[in-house]
Amino acid sequence: MPTPLEAATVDLDRQAVAALGDTFTYTPQGGSPAPVIGFVDYDEEISAHGASAAVAQQIMIEAPVAAIAVRPDESCRVTGLSRFPGEVYRPSGVVAIDSGWWRFALKKVSA
Repeated sequence: MPTPLEAATVDLDRQAVAALGDTFTYTPQGGSPAPVIGFVDYDEEISAHGASAAVAQQIMIEAPVAAIAVRPDESCRVTGLSRFPGEVYRPSGVVAIDSGWWRFALKKVSA
């Protein structure tokens, strides 16, 4: 049974996601697409190669287990990102964090 502090944290997480979260579409392998509200972190990674450099988009998602019940794998798809609405991505490097959250990077799926 959760302690009062743990119960308060779960409730706060739900409220934060509802107020501040990003909506995207998640499709499990063999399943139907469904809207999910989680946190999407758009970041850039700069790698130097001698006199030149490359910038790569790094997208991380944190989603509640309540919205994605089964651990995401590379056969699942994520679409509908606000910055890249027409692109299709797959989860990569999925880890369970805190109590009841998935965290994973997105890799673009070739058309």
